Amino acid sequence: MIARTSLVLFVATMTACSAAEDQPAPHMQQASPVNTEPSPTTQNTDTLTEDIRAGEKLYASRCGACHSVDANRIGPMHRGVYGRIAGSVAEYNYSDALAQSNIVWNEQTLDQWLTNPQDFIPGQKMGYRLTKETDRRAIIALLKTLTPTDATP
Repeated sequence: MIARTSLVLFVATMTACSAAEDQPAPHMQQASPVNTEPSPTTQNTDTLTEDIRAGEKLYASRCGACHSVDANRIGPMHRGVYGRIAGSVAEYNYSDALAQSNIVWNEQTLDQWLTNPQDFIPGQKMGYRLTKETDRRAIIALLKTLTPTDATP
């Protein structure tokens, strides 16, 4: 009886093995190839980081003559500008046009402003524009990082 049971187990094992002959054992199967392409999130993060770095350089060369991050100068300070209502920085003398515009600074409004401030808000005081879309994108990326502090008016 033991011999017959052993024979049955042997046949069953051999049948199972031959049925899976074309399939490697689970621990021997190859892993799926690794995708070496950067994910869209990584690409977006890399692009954003590049835009911010470019924005820092552009800010120094194009905006720095009139603006400062943390102090009002010829133009108002820029810390906290993203999401702020236009014309609302304390102790800065805005044009009536800008002060009464009720615009909130976001990507779209900043892009329109930087493209052509006079067309966007007729009667405002800023006489400078950025004609290159890549420059505007970089400046806006930087401005988004200048979050308000407790001391920001």
